[in-house]
Amino acid sequence: MKKLLLLFCALLCLGGSGAWAQGVVTDYASAGSPVTYSTYVASAGTGAKYAFMTPSENAATLHKWVGFNSTVGNVSTITRDHLFVLENSDTDGKYWLKRFSNSQYLAGNNTFSSDSKINLTLVNRRASDYASEYSSSDLHISFDNDGGGHFNNGNGSYNFAGGTGGWSTCIAYGPYYIAEVNYLDDEDNPLDAPTYYIVKDGTTISYTTAPANIGVWIRDDKGSVTVNGADVVLNCTYHFPETTYQYQISDASGVIYTSDYYVGTAGDEISTLPSAEQRSYCKYTVTSKTLETGKNIVAVSVTWDGPFDISSDFASAKWYYLMQSHQEETKNYVSYSSGNPCPVSGTKPTTDNGLWAFIGNPYDGFKIINKAAGDGKYLKATANNPTMTTTQTAWVIANRSGFDAAYFNIHSGSTNYINMDNDNHVLKYWNNGSAANDNNSTFRVEEYSEDFTSEVATYITPYFDTHGEYFSITDAAYTENLATWTAAKTSCNKATYNSLRSIVESNINYPADGWYLIKNYSTKNYINTTGTTSAVTNTNNAPSSIVYLDNRGDGTCYILSQGGYFQTPSVGYNVTRSSTPVAFTPEVATATVVSFKAGSYGLADSGGVLRGGYLRGTASDPASYWTVEDISSITASITNAKDNTSAEHSYATLCVPFAISALSGANAYMPTVSDGYVVLGDAATVSDGTLIPAGTPVILVGAKDAGTYTATIKSGTASVTSPVAPSGSNVLTGIFASTSINCAAESTNYVLGFDEDNDNRIGFYHVDGGSSFALSANRAYLNTSAYSVKGFAINFGDIVDDIKSLSHTPSPVSERSIFNLAGQRMSRVQKGVNIINGKKVIVK
Repeated sequence: MKKLLLLFCALLCLGGSGAWAQGVVTDYASAGSPVTYSTYVASAGTGAKYAFMTPSENAATLHKWVGFNSTVGNVSTITRDHLFVLENSDTDGKYWLKRFSNSQYLAGNNTFSSDSKINLTLVNRRASDYASEYSSSDLHISFDNDGGGHFNNGNGSYNFAGGTGGWSTCIAYGPYYIAEVNYLDDEDNPLDAPTYYIVKDGTTISYTTAPANIGVWIRDDKGSVTVNGADVVLNCTYHFPETTYQYQISDASGVIYTSDYYVGTAGDEISTLPSAEQRSYCKYTVTSKTLETGKNIVAVSVTWDGPFDISSDFASAKWYYLMQSHQEETKNYVSYSSGNPCPVSGTKPTTDNGLWAFIGNPYDGFKIINKAAGDGKYLKATANNPTMTTTQTAWVIANRSGFDAAYFNIHSGSTNYINMDNDNHVLKYWNNGSAANDNNSTFRVEEYSEDFTSEVATYITPYFDTHGEYFSITDAAYTENLATWTAAKTSCNKATYNSLRSIVESNINYPADGWYLIKNYSTKNYINTTGTTSAVTNTNNAPSSIVYLDNRGDGTCYILSQGGYFQTPSVGYNVTRSSTPVAFTPEVATATVVSFKAGSYGLADSGGVLRGGYLRGTASDPASYWTVEDISSITASITNAKDNTSAEHSYATLCVPFAISALSGANAYMPTVSDGYVVLGDAATVSDGTLIPAGTPVILVGAKDAGTYTATIKSGTASVTSPVAPSGSNVLTGIFASTSINCAAESTNYVLGFDEDNDNRIGFYHVDGGSSFALSANRAYLNTSAYSVKGFAINFGDIVDDIKSLSHTPSPVSERSIFNLAGQRMSRVQKGVNIINGKKVIVK
């Protein structure tokens, strides 16, 4: 079966005696194919009627018909005043142009006359030097007069204006596109009205009145029809199919939609509704119909099974909260604003501004109304943002593809979807083919009720259950309002709910300036920075997972990690850090859960990498939500020499951007270089012996066996953005992020490690077998040009330990005198007692 486009232009209503018949042509295509140049020239003297269109390089719908003057021109529907006949003039190769309606001839500039006429030369502009100006699908013909000028469509006035200038000056206004028009009229044999002429199965049939079963006209090729015994040539003929049917769809209120005509065959059984006639959220029952010859109606009943109840009017409306939402955790409420556009907020409205209803049906579309806006105002489609006005838009409600029935799109055209503006948190449009599947174009509703106990359970109780935690309510607010909340859990009206909501919003427990862990709400992993980018991992006690929140006093904060400020996030890109602070806005989603937004986007866990993510409205949710935890201490691993049972100590380096207490069970030292040794100062040289200042690189010395040691983070101390630079009192260079260190034999850099060639002892040495070494985050290395050696020993006053690098056994750090107790000179220190430059040194 074939669905047909109704061509009402084919229904030819013929006038009475002496009257003319109007053949309505409402579009470019229904004028018929453009005539060729030779066809048009050959039509001279035949009486064939032609209409003229203005040229257009754009879509055919921009063509307009030309009239005999500017008042008649620039129209889409043809009358007799738009028809012209070409006649041969009394000069060979010249022509006259005559109006069909009154037989007057073109006599000059936009002038038609019965007494005079002007000779015209037809020029095929399609084949002229200006062919490139016009599309290949159109034939354009111009009229040049004997005076050397030309006619065009009146500089856009859609008539016959004469011109004397060169042709190139009028490319934009001429020449004319010419089409033969399907127009029934017979001046010699006037037609009686009302008469309808159709061609059916090749046979001309005349009805004096419209037959009851006329349903659809099908346009055929060029043909003719006999009128009052004379053949009248048509550009097209039309036939009426023998059997047609329409779907008539009704709901409880009556018929709401009648489909276009379908062509069928008598005896066919119609029992299904084509998908093209169906709408979202509708359930259909088709009354089976056996087609008969003529016009048939297939009855269909429809019931609405959508996400909301349809209201009949404002007075009896059923109200809902309208939310931009694509998942249970995402609730962005739409409200009415008298200033327009409509704001969107993660906070549930507590006034009538947030209440919406839907009037209409799925075929005529829905009017969306707001309780606060009042009766007579509707959500209207405007250029950029939907607004509430007294005029209305018929909105289409369509189930979001791939989602359950609760989620839907709202659009006013095939690609013009209501969408949430992430930048400004208002409703906007997204006119794009991708809009239908965008999460910001996804909505759902929440039913409004005067009983607010469910709202208390959803939006209030989580804050009271988590009181005292960050981004929940304070302990003081909990204690003060405990009784009200307890009662509201079983019975709550709107006023009490609004009061509790206000209490929650004004008593959020924001974290003070200090050091914290930030854990992703979805993945349960922590922000962790070890290199130039930040990961999101399960590590929660390493220095690299500790961030500093610096409140700005205006509701925003800076976020520092490893001495660098997080920068404005961008979707799909890693979040970077720099020395320039960027303010983030913590936006509370629900109790204890918050997003950190800067610009249009927020921090998100993107597959274990910290990247920019959309907030609330996209597939990144809930990966852009976080919780904040206290952190009071860190752990550090201190390593003994590999398989070295004789070493009395274990060692590590440490450099963190926050102040810590000395590690329990281990000492911290700031080394210097003296007389060829790395000399470790006492712990007392680091502040008072109980505190390692922020950014200070130190050597940690623990017990013989390797182990993990704990240090308390000193509260009330701010972050530093870079390690403390080496100095005479501390020669170590610290790093916050993992760094590649040049440790070639000729370099001045030394790192801590094992010497496999010398009893696996620990030392500061060059790297064996390469020039670079990837030093982990929050470590330190030795950089000194004082001595050109392979490594250093460390002096603890009367005790010297070898501390191994990844190179060979160290050479002496300088030319020096080394003797044993027997007075024998030695090339290097040995285990036991050594006399070095006159001083006794014991090496274990």
